[in-house]
Amino acid sequence: MKFVVLPNDDFTVEYHKAFEKIDLPTDDDEERFQDEISRIQEGIESALGSRWQVGEDFGVGSDFDDCYHVCGGIYNDTILSEEYVRTVIETLQKYDPNGVWTYHTSCEFPPAEGTDENWWFGEMFFRAGICYINGERFPKPRREQLGCRE
Repeated sequence: MKFVVLPNDDFTVEYHKAFEKIDLPTDDDEERFQDEISRIQEGIESALGSRWQVGEDFGVGSDFDDCYHVCGGIYNDTILSEEYVRTVIETLQKYDPNGVWTYHTSCEFPPAEGTDENWWFGEMFFRAGICYINGERFPKPRREQLGCRE
């Protein structure tokens, strides 16, 4: 698995490449593209759902934009793993062999029970077989859970 750890500003620049608007001149074009988004969203949800619980461990967004972008969230340390990274990369490659789609993951973890810790918010995205990590929001021990040694 390939990882790229970026400072916040560089991460944002790279991530925002996913939002380049696609020209969908007809209703049929838009409908076909929306079907493609739905297939990718459902594929990712099904692949993750075979190992983790929808709603408890993760969620996949259902928004529709005219760009190569889908997103979701993970909610605990159970799913923050090399298996998660591998599952998302393999699923994207199955539906997107050309590597144009981006799947963004927000990490939204509550504090451990009985502690005075704060919520932890991290983010990463996947494109073309690479996991990009916002290094400023993703401490090294959490990156290591993903299999990232950077």
